[in-house]
Amino acid sequence: MTNNDGSKINSLIAMLDSPKRKEILPIDKTIAELDINSGSAVIDVGCGIGYFSLPFSDRVKKVYALDMSEDLLLELKKRAEDKDKSNIEYIKTDGSLNDVKSLNADYAFISTVLHEVENKDDFINQVKRLIKEDGEICVLEFNKERRQIGPPACERIGTEELKELFKKQGLTVFKHFNISEEIYGIIFIRE
Repeated sequence: MTNNDGSKINSLIAMLDSPKRKEILPIDKTIAELDINSGSAVIDVGCGIGYFSLPFSDRVKKVYALDMSEDLLLELKKRAEDKDKSNIEYIKTDGSLNDVKSLNADYAFISTVLHEVENKDDFINQVKRLIKEDGEICVLEFNKERRQIGPPACERIGTEELKELFKKQGLTVFKHFNISEEIYGIIFIRE
């Protein structure tokens, strides 16, 4: 890694761990919206530094932490080791998830990632493949109408658009909720 790459990754880590992110995406409030039991296996797609992976690891049996960045996975591993976490499996992926074996998890969690994905239909099908037949997929995204933080409006996915993307893949809305003025969540199940 070059110094420039190191400063980029350090900036990204700082942003992923920022007070502003914690304000618009409160961990406890978010997890309270999910119906996850202690015996569950959860996939954190685009886990980054473990913003949700680490709290999930306190509440569930197994966490599969998936990310494209080896550097972010190493940061997560360091943080997990500092907290004596042993129920997290770290999986580097190419981002399409085609390279990840079926995990047969109860739950897939995708926080502010889907708007960055080029082939959303294939990505959703891959996530569906990674969970159990009766598994749930929770997607958190930036509200299209709000723009104080996050990606430009043209990159955001509105709630109706998100519902339509998942409907095309045989999934239906189980629950819709707002985390903050900036972030909404939808839990999907198979139809």
